[in-house]
Amino acid sequence: MSIRFVFRSLLTISALSLLILLPAGRGVAEAASANRVLLARHTSSEPVSISSKRLETLSEAVVLVKGYDPLPMYTFTYERVNGILIATPKQVGIMRVTHSTGSGFFVTSSGYLVTNSHVADGALSYAVVTDDATYDTLVIYRDREHDLAILKVSPNKKQFEALQLADTKPSVGEPVFSIGNALGTYVDSVSIGNVLSLSEDVIATDRGEHTESTLLGVIKTSAKLYPGDSGGPLLNAKGKVVGVSVATTIGENVGFAVPLEALADALAVINVK
Repeated sequence: MSIRFVFRSLLTISALSLLILLPAGRGVAEAASANRVLLARHTSSEPVSISSKRLETLSEAVVLVKGYDPLPMYTFTYERVNGILIATPKQVGIMRVTHSTGSGFFVTSSGYLVTNSHVADGALSYAVVTDDATYDTLVIYRDREHDLAILKVSPNKKQFEALQLADTKPSVGEPVFSIGNALGTYVDSVSIGNVLSLSEDVIATDRGEHTESTLLGVIKTSAKLYPGDSGGPLLNAKGKVVGVSVATTIGENVGFAVPLEALADALAVINVK
């Protein structure tokens, strides 16, 4: 698997799922003063130290999540009846038209995976793309309040590489890193940073600015996120999940992630351990 550190500029690609914070002056930017305490001055200078072999193993659990709409494909036969040319259609297959693209990650070897609710919204069907195959997937749980969705790969005999959840939430200044599919391609992208704060309240919008979402208590990190990374894991130095990537800003090198507690609660609802 190719591992790539991404340093390129944020691109506007409408099909790629990643919420963005609305610019100042549009009612976004400030969290409730009682809840929003930025502690960036306490960030650690110690980088994440993880072997390339370990990173490659972790990346095996991160997948491309594609929402698509099935479009029937037809061929036509023609015959002339009483001087009138009549076309008779025959369906010959289904073409998948991509609706949205984001990231996700397996939390069980049997095929349960996590992504954002906004990644898994709007399309008629969903599939996940791994290194070697594409699997049809069902959305079995949504938590729009925390922007989480849990999907399940259709029954199969394959055992998937899965990520473990951290035992405790991260601390401010702790080194973290994200894995995703920047720009919507299945080339795992890795971004390294620190936890800047643990309880941000923000308002975000989709890239077309059609809908707005209030995200409460999210993690703010200097691990920069890109279009297509949304739904991927935020991990601590031990390679355990501490959050789910959900939003970024334009013009500031920070990202935001749904916290560990919300993810654990969502998995508990459907008894995924």
